[in-house]
Amino acid sequence: MGVEYRCFLIPRPNTFRPHPDAAFALVTALRDDGWLLGPEHPALALLPFKQSRLYPSARKHGYFALTVGRRDSFAAPLPEMFDEYADRDLMMVWPVESLATSGLRYPLDPLPFDDPADAADCYYEVQFHFGRDFIYHTSEGIDPFKPSPLCSRGHTVECEPESDNDPFYSARLAARCPQCGAAFDPTQLVATGRDGRTGAAMRVRGGATYRFAVVVDCGKFFGRRQLRFHPRLKSLVERTLGVETYEYAEFC
Repeated sequence: MGVEYRCFLIPRPNTFRPHPDAAFALVTALRDDGWLLGPEHPALALLPFKQSRLYPSARKHGYFALTVGRRDSFAAPLPEMFDEYADRDLMMVWPVESLATSGLRYPLDPLPFDDPADAADCYYEVQFHFGRDFIYHTSEGIDPFKPSPLCSRGHTVECEPESDNDPFYSARLAARCPQCGAAFDPTQLVATGRDGRTGAAMRVRGGATYRFAVVVDCGKFFGRRQLRFHPRLKSLVERTLGVETYEYAEFC
């Protein structure tokens, strides 16, 4: 089995979800600066897209998508994808099976290897997570909010996704209370957790709760160094979307 590592870049306020044109602008900026492959990139034809049954859908556009209630991956041109799922759950995944073959910048810092030749074995995914409501991620590293979140009128907002086929494997917090319609904002709530490397206790304002996040999933290839989002990448995301962000990292 083995331990896997993921790093989340979450906007603050946690209510933020980019409009389709802003999401498209972010993908364009990340492609132009060498963080993502686009459909015209020559390296796209060199990657096998065989490490997962979901990957073949990425051959044409460089990414595949997943949504609640659907087991298979799919893809479409970005403007069409962002418009169709403008207020729905959506995970978009750019898989990189070989950093060296892709020619991309590595999204975390520092590199998880010393020998540049090891870049050929370095694999990861860059994911965009979009939630219709708040994706309420909890794990061994991050606890649920205590007490359970309520809207401003005292109603519970915790709910489950519409289907067991959920690419996020997470509960939800309603963006608007299902009983009274009041808007809900978890930005000031504090979740407790534990540092995955040291076991030290930590407090995370906003928790790992979001309507949008950029996630780097390293799988089992993450080395022994303390990784964080590359400052250049983090800055580009913040400038393009016009928001501040914070990081949450976990081992699973």
